[in-house]
Amino acid sequence: MSMRAFTKLKVRRALAGERFTHWFPLYFGETEKYETEEKLWDDKEMDMVTVKKSIDTKERFEAHLKKSMAFITNGNHHKGFNSKNVLEFMPSLISTHIVDLMKDNRHVSIVAVRRIFNFIRVF
Repeated sequence: MSMRAFTKLKVRRALAGERFTHWFPLYFGETEKYETEEKLWDDKEMDMVTVKKSIDTKERFEAHLKKSMAFITNGNHHKGFNSKNVLEFMPSLISTHIVDLMKDNRHVSIVAVRRIFNFIRVF
């Protein structure tokens, strides 16, 4: 699931059919920068031109993370991100998932445990 699917395409259900209201990225350690091409209209040349962009996955992740945390804590990502967003949100997210696993509200699996470790790593 990507931020584009959540914001532009309005995807609001998980693979298991569960409804959700917020999107939160996780970083899995990709460090490779990669090149991408995009075709854009150029008014000067009056034609489509190919523009190459270099994508840094870690910087991209950090930008998505800050926007997501600002949106979840403030209700709007335009208000900006600050460190209080992290302290307000992450401990609650981690403890909620641990309690859900302990109460059997979520299926206990290696994926669920990895998700908690990914949350801790982000925190």
